[in-house]
Order: sequence, then C-alpha cells, then structure tokens
Amino acid sequence: MIKANAITVLIVSFAIISLLLSWTGILNIPVSDIISYTLLITGFGLVYPGIMHESKVLVFTGTVFFLIGVLFLITDHFNITIDEYIISPVILLSAGSGMLMVYVTIKSRRMHLYLSLILLTAGVTVVVSENHFEAGRLIKSIPHFLNYYWPVVIILVLIIVLIKKE
Repeated sequence: MIKANAITVLIVSFAIISLLLSWTGILNIPVSDIISYTLLITGFGLVYPGIMHESKVLVFTGTVFFLIGVLFLITDHFNITIDEYIISPVILLSAGSGMLMVYVTIKSRRMHLYLSLILLTAGVTVVVSENHFEAGRLIKSIPHFLNYYWPVVIILVLIIVLIKKE
C-alpha cells in the first residue's frame, strides 16, 4: 500500500509541477502533452504493482490508461482528429488490449484471452464496417509511424512470440 501511495504522490506531483511550469512559460509543453504523459506514467504506475501482486484490475486499468495516453499523444503529434464514430472502437480496442495484458502478465485463464480476442475483433470490425478505414492512408502512414515508434513494434512482436510459445 505504501508503494501505491508513493506512486500516486509522484504522479500527482509530476502533473501539478508540469502544469505550473507550463502555465508560467518556463516549460514549453502543451497541456495536452502533460495530460498524455501523466496518463502514460499512471498506466505504468498501475501495471507494475498489478503484475507484482497479480491484480487483474490494476493491470487492466493501467493498460487502458496507458493506451489512452498513447492515443492523446498520437492525435496531438500526427494531426489526427478523433470523431465520435471512433470512440466505441477505441473503447473496444483498449478493453481488448487490457484483457490481453491480463492474460499475458498474470497467466490467467483462457477466458481472458478469448474475451480479449472478441473485444479486439469487435473494435476492428466496427472501424471497418463504418467505412472509415482507408488502406491507402494506412500504408502511407506506416513509415512515419515506424520512424518514431519502432520500440512498440518490437514489443508487439515479443508479445506475439510469447503467446505462441504457450
């Protein structure tokens, strides 16, 4: 419990100090970036103790917070607008990723894997069925994405390898 309180104090302190420095002009970071970084740190701060204590709720919640932080960073830095039609797929994809993290990190029952696959498939299906998916734009954005986020690709490949080993 002490570690969780310390993590909470650090995260809140980071957010408050960053906002104050940004508002005074000392730090030249937009508020949206500060919120994104705070969500990323909160995600890590929840997942790590969740894995240590095998808490499915912390792992799931931390993963979702982390992904929301990534979503905010991507929308801010790549000029992507999030319309209302994309909210339900984002929720489904985040929940599916959270369940996948629970399955991978805690070695829980296969139900979490199946639920993850159902949620991820539903999210992708909603995006494709709404006709907002353009393969040409996706292919053009891949090199730019990989230039900045190549470590994420490596982590995803490692997760796939770990799942296949089981």
